[in-house]
Order: sequence, then C-alpha cells, then structure tokens
Amino acid sequence: MAGIFQFLTKDKVIDKRAERIEIAKRKRARTFKNFEATLKTAGGDTAKTAQLLTDLEQRLIQQLDEKYKDEIQQESNFKAIKLHTLSIITHVESYIGTIKKNSVINLIIGICATLTGIAILSVTIFTTRTFLTLNDFVVYYVPRLFFAGFIQLFAFFFLRLYKSNLEDGNTFKTSLPTLVLRHLL
Repeated sequence: MAGIFQFLTKDKVIDKRAERIEIAKRKRARTFKNFEATLKTAGGDTAKTAQLLTDLEQRLIQQLDEKYKDEIQQESNFKAIKLHTLSIITHVESYIGTIKKNSVINLIIGICATLTGIAILSVTIFTTRTFLTLNDFVVYYVPRLFFAGFIQLFAFFFLRLYKSNLEDGNTFKTSLPTLVLRHLL
C-alpha cells in the first residue's frame, strides 16, 4: 500500500521546484541590476533610461510569470489533491477501525450467547429426573430445548454479523488504493 501512496511524498520535489524558481528570479534580478548599472554608466537621457528600465522590468516580470505560472498552478493543485486524498484515506481508515471494533463486540456477544445456550442445554440434559408419562417428559424438555435453540439462533446472528464485519473491513482495505487512484484521475 505504501507504493501506491508514494505520490503523497512529493513535497520535496515541489520544494525543489520552488527553490529553482527563486534562483531563476534572483538571476534575472542580478541581470537586471547589471543592465541598469551599465545604462547609468553609459550616460544619456535619464528619463529615457528610466522608461527603458521600467519597460525591461515589466517584461522580465511578465516572462517569469508566464514561464512559472503553470508550475505554480500545478503545485497548488497537487497540494489540494493531496489534502483531499489524505482526508479520504483518514476517513476510510477510521471507518475500518469502527468496523473492527463492532466486529469484536459482535464476536463477544455471539460467544457468550453460545456458551449460555450450551450451558442451558447441558443442564437440561444432564439433570436426572424420572417421568411417569410421555406427556411429562415432553412438557419438561421441549420448552427448554426450544429456549436453547433460540439462544443458539441469537448467537448465530451475532457470529454472522462478526463475519460480515470482517469481510467489510477487508473489502475496504483492498478497495482503498483503487478509491484513491480513481479520485486522482
């Protein structure tokens, strides 16, 4: 799963791009300063020189903006996508944690109900009692057996919920990378 989310660690690459942009801006500024110094030492009309310098400065700024506008836009888009994707991952992982907690609770309830049903069944079967008629035998055992069967159905329900929760958790875990990739595309 870590291989799929390596794109989330591209901050270093983005920082290097921003660093390159800043270096290029500084180089252009130095070139501009050198050009300005050359114009001043050459003499001439100061108003024309000032106008020329202003025009040159505006063109340099415009060129830098055009050149690096796409990279800056891509960087901001990437950061927005990264934040949104991380929030999706966090929500899905917290939901998986909730499913796991619920499945453990269902397992405990199912085991307790099963043990209760087994206890009732064993107490009912292993108690020695003499019956004079078949009717007394049926009246004694049938309600107890039905009650034990009902408890076993109750336990089976919670154990099935446990199994279903485990399957849901595994489904979410396996579909998380696909969900993230679909979101990015």
